[in-house]
Amino acid sequence: MALFLPADCADFLRERIRCCRLPASLTIFLFGFDPAQPEEERLLSAPSRPKPQQGVARIPPPHRPKPQTPPITLDEIGQRIEAWAAALETFPKDIVMEELAAQTHLHRNHLAKYFLHIGKDFRFWKLEKKVECACRLLIEYPETLVGDIAVKAGFSNVSNFFRQFHRLTHCTPKRWREQNKPGGPD
Repeated sequence: MALFLPADCADFLRERIRCCRLPASLTIFLFGFDPAQPEEERLLSAPSRPKPQQGVARIPPPHRPKPQTPPITLDEIGQRIEAWAAALETFPKDIVMEELAAQTHLHRNHLAKYFLHIGKDFRFWKLEKKVECACRLLIEYPETLVGDIAVKAGFSNVSNFFRQFHRLTHCTPKRWREQNKPGGPD
């Protein structure tokens, strides 16, 4: 930053700045000039770049301790993710890890470490959560068509829903609904 001030003001400010603690990256140039000299003469006689009278004032930055936050554990990460997933009525169709990190107030790296810890990749975890959501919806809405449940659970394709549901539960959605309905199987 460069300031053009009358010479007596420049000296006064230099003294005041030395008492303050400013960041080291802040460099202040104070240029003194004679206010009695007409402005036209100052502009004509001034070199293209004025030189400071006493040099550059460099002030060390203040010592500010960084706030220490306790590291987040893998259990806390898992609890946040599971609480987020449990609070959903329907599972988002195309959620990516960055969106999940934003929703759970975590960093993407935390999520990556958590999924590595549990031995699942994000895509498989997402598939499991979609199937869990479908299972819950199949029980909550017994009159709703299975295709509509698939869409609500976050699947874009009904045939893929049937295939993935069977892969994870080892039965069809209709059969699963019959086996797990509140009154018990008929």
